[in-house]
This record gives sequence, C-alpha cells and structure tokens, in this order.
Amino acid sequence: MLDKESTLLIELFQEVCHVSYVEHDPEKYLLRYRSIIRALGSAFAYLGLATPTKLSPFGWKPTDELLVLIATRKTRHSKMSSKEAFKMEPFVFDLMLDTMFSDVHYYNMFREGTFCLDILHALGLVFVNTEKDHRVPSDLLCELFGFGYYIRNS
Repeated sequence: MLDKESTLLIELFQEVCHVSYVEHDPEKYLLRYRSIIRALGSAFAYLGLATPTKLSPFGWKPTDELLVLIATRKTRHSKMSSKEAFKMEPFVFDLMLDTMFSDVHYYNMFREGTFCLDILHALGLVFVNTEKDHRVPSDLLCELFGFGYYIRNS
C-alpha cells in the first residue's frame, strides 16, 4: 500500500501523462512506469526536489519544495508568449535535460524525457512557446538547475 506522498505523486503523474497505456490504479501505475518514475527522480534529485532513498517505492522521496510546487501548481502559468522566447533556450534546455539524466543508465528521451518534460510543465517549471512549439525553462528551473550544477562541480 502506498503512503500519502507516493499517492499524491502518482495522482500528479496520472493526471499529466500516460506513456503508453491509461492505468488508473496507483499501484499498477507504479509497476507499469517504475523505470520512468525512477528516471524522473534522478532529474528531481539534481534539482534538489527529491532525495534518493531505498524506503520509497520510487527509489526517491520528494522534498518539501517539490510538495509545495505540486500543491501550488495550478496558480503558476505554464504558457509564455512567443516574444519571451530566446532562440537558444530550447538548446540550453536540452543540455539541462542531458545533464539532469546523466546518471540514468538507460535514458530514452522519448520515454523518460517526455515524461519528465510533462511533469516539469505541470509544475510550472517549463513554459511552452506555442508559436515555435518548443519548451523553455522557467527562471525557477534555471535557478534550481544552476544550484544543482554548481553543487556537483565544486
């Protein structure tokens, strides 16, 4: 049986995306998408939004900051105007994803990457440039990424 935090996270995952099959039961969802959820945990850990733990069914535990992001996500906008986009941002964002997933043994941008993008977008950490159809990191995501990057490289 899943704890309250795990159920909250799976409800978010279910709301945002079903990679190949719509699974409504939280425990079955976890079984079906366990490897993708573990990969997402690596990205969250890089951003300081999760900590690895063997006690969690995900292999990671959300930080208080991630729980706040989940609780307040409906209040943040996840779309931006085309005027706000900088033409290098999609490239920089791809580099950010490659870095965040660097410790994932099998990283499939279509599966893990798309799942991660959808969750980051739902949390308001990624904007969608509707005119150019690409995703751009929010200022908060850039701040979290920068902090994680410098912690690992100092």
